[in-house]
Amino acid sequence: MNDNTINFDEFINKIKSFKSIDARNNYIKSVIHPEEYVPFEVVCVLCDQILATSYYDKDGNFHIDSCKKYLNYMYIIYTHYLNINMNSTKFIEQYNEIQRLGINDTLVGLVPESQIGTLDAVLKMKSDDIIANNYEMHAFIKNELAKFYPAIAGAMTDFLKTVDSAFANVDVNKIVEFVKPDDVK
Repeated sequence: MNDNTINFDEFINKIKSFKSIDARNNYIKSVIHPEEYVPFEVVCVLCDQILATSYYDKDGNFHIDSCKKYLNYMYIIYTHYLNINMNSTKFIEQYNEIQRLGINDTLVGLVPESQIGTLDAVLKMKSDDIIANNYEMHAFIKNELAKFYPAIAGAMTDFLKTVDSAFANVDVNKIVEFVKPDDVK
């Protein structure tokens, strides 16, 4: 974010004081100074945050919540691209206020299209990565096998200990003599 951050409540109160849409839009354009460029690594981290909170439930289980994803996306647009200081715990109310006032299109329209394009592309790629790395057939099989490996390894260890103890007192020479073909004996 740059030094031109604006407080949400002050911004909204001023917007409400204007009677005409043109006056609102002119004010918005005069006080909102969008980021011309958000560094790629920052975009990646922001997209990770969006997906972490909208692709997994509170217990860490995979569960896509598209509405939460959209709201997180808009929060990122407002706070990191438009530099509006918003309260994350009150964001839904703040988002609704922006919508009620009809200023969302004006606000989002200030963000350079290339920046929205990059954010959208990275968000889609990271979303696709989550699906491919965890839920496509090859990943699903790998993950399921990884879950069962400790149980299988434990069972095999116990089995081998039992076999080892069963053969502990066996004379190996008698076994070799027993398994030799008749014509070698």
